[in-house]
Amino acid sequence: MTYEASSNGSDPSIQPELNVSANEAKPYCTALGTGYDLISNPEWMTIAHNVEEVAANWSGGAVGSGCLKQGNIGTAITGCSYNNSNSVAYAGSRDPVSKLMLSNGQEIWDFSGNLSEWVDWIPGGGFDLAPTSCQQTNIELYNVNCTGLTVGDYLPSNPMGIAEADYNSSLGLGQVYIITTGGDAALRGGEYTSGQAQSGIYNLYTALNPGNSFQYTGFRCVWRPTF
Repeated sequence: MTYEASSNGSDPSIQPELNVSANEAKPYCTALGTGYDLISNPEWMTIAHNVEEVAANWSGGAVGSGCLKQGNIGTAITGCSYNNSNSVAYAGSRDPVSKLMLSNGQEIWDFSGNLSEWVDWIPGGGFDLAPTSCQQTNIELYNVNCTGLTVGDYLPSNPMGIAEADYNSSLGLGQVYIITTGGDAALRGGEYTSGQAQSGIYNLYTALNPGNSFQYTGFRCVWRPTF
């Protein structure tokens, strides 16, 4: 979906669905028809790596320059983010810094901020939880040390080879927040009140049961071709 899911699919003119649990998001997507499903973490990471490597998505006009656009995160940073009066953005309230470009010329909106989005950890089947067994809160991406997580689950591609200590949330990449609560359903992106550190295309939050829902939680669907 180009935009977060709404009651009318991916419709930028109406408010996206919010206060949705992962257990509700998954069947919403599969009900759209054959091949449709809730976006999975590998698919999210594929998009994130592509977004990261497109210069137009960086406020400085080059990969690694300035900050990666974050959209509606409750903090206004010139060229990177905005505050939509601490509420979800849609239609005319959406700012252009919510738009991220893909290398094929397509666009994806609100991928780094607006609503935290549920992801299925593994494509297909039932809803799969993130395989975490540790407790790390608001940790920078290169400082994560969690059993069950691989670097492919959350880490940027860092195509310019910037020092790991500098390639962090200050550039709009996000952080990781993991606690073992018996749930560990995964949310990606950022919320409209998260601020710079806890928003971004690599932001990962796994501390909720898949049955939980809040005013900040949304989702988007994907379509997978069958051969």
